[in-house]
Amino acid sequence: MPPETTSAFARRLGETAAELQARIVHCLAAEWDWIAGCLTAEHGHRLLRPVFTLTDTRALFGTWEAATREIRISQSLAIAHPWRCVVRVLRHEMAHQFVSEVLRVAEEPHGPAFRNACALLRADPRAATECELIEDGLRRDGDVGDDRIMVKVRKLLALAQSPVRHEAEQALAKAHCLIARYNIDLLAQGRASDYQSMCVGKPAIRRAADQQYLARLLSDFYFVQCIWIHTFCPERGKFGRILEITGRYENLRIASYVHDFIERFVQVEWERYSAGPARGLSRRRRTDFAVGILTGFIRKLESGRAGAPAGPTECEALVKVEDTHLREHFRQRYPRIRTLRGSSRQVDRDVLRDGQRIGDRLVIHRGVETGRQDRGLLLDA
Repeated sequence: MPPETTSAFARRLGETAAELQARIVHCLAAEWDWIAGCLTAEHGHRLLRPVFTLTDTRALFGTWEAATREIRISQSLAIAHPWRCVVRVLRHEMAHQFVSEVLRVAEEPHGPAFRNACALLRADPRAATECELIEDGLRRDGDVGDDRIMVKVRKLLALAQSPVRHEAEQALAKAHCLIARYNIDLLAQGRASDYQSMCVGKPAIRRAADQQYLARLLSDFYFVQCIWIHTFCPERGKFGRILEITGRYENLRIASYVHDFIERFVQVEWERYSAGPARGLSRRRRTDFAVGILTGFIRKLESGRAGAPAGPTECEALVKVEDTHLREHFRQRYPRIRTLRGSSRQVDRDVLRDGQRIGDRLVIHRGVETGRQDRGLLLDA
């Protein structure tokens, strides 16, 4: 299928091509301002906003032109890829700009000074033609690796489809124990891993309470670090946030699956719930319902009711072990982190309890499957 043209994409959004191009340039400028604003005072005031130009080329996603002080971004990149991919290319070109205008170093295009600039700007030093996101690789790869434990995890998550609740919960409990054992074995080797980051979900102007509980679930039980990062929402023309998870590749694969599975599970259950006696409830009540499901599932995992024996277990002990290498990597990636607390809100306790009862019965199943016939993250209702 040929890529969508700028004009066709603009018509789909109810805009002219010129209006769409102007909005993309505005978004690029807003992202540039945000990224430059995160630099220290020593460097930030010396980096001046460039001219932004959209190009028709598909050969290069982005370039920095020092003579004209331009950052050029491919239109096809902006309309055919997720916005975070556009930002990744923008950061890369900002690193070239930084070398040219702040460091004023003459070197090969991707030399030591450029790599230092990438570290300051949290940019990917790879060439701008390599725009595949880690999540694209997760969708393409058919397996979680050759490690025997991770293969068993995949099989156990598939077994958790059992209609017999006790069997399904036992399979899920064993999968969690194996995930913990896999990570503790790696930690025992005492070496840092090649940690990677990816975004899950969609960018949003406002974070609903259930999204924060979902981030807590991933962080507490699936060996990833979670953070809400700043991003621009082009369709809204405003800044928002998106959830980024960081960890080992195998853990990212499992955590991203769990995230998508639960989001779809919540939507299916809410449609069923709101079509019954609870018909006519507002979106706020959907948030209460989703929070109920998540708190019920978290409570279930914390208490070991996912099929594990009562009392302290080897699995629980393993889960509590922290990956210090991941923590250090995360701190280097985000040296300045702010914790924001949301305002209190009114909650419908009845809807919350109904959600919790469903969360108590939630079992994650159909794990990462092999082969090209993988149906993806489909929820069997």
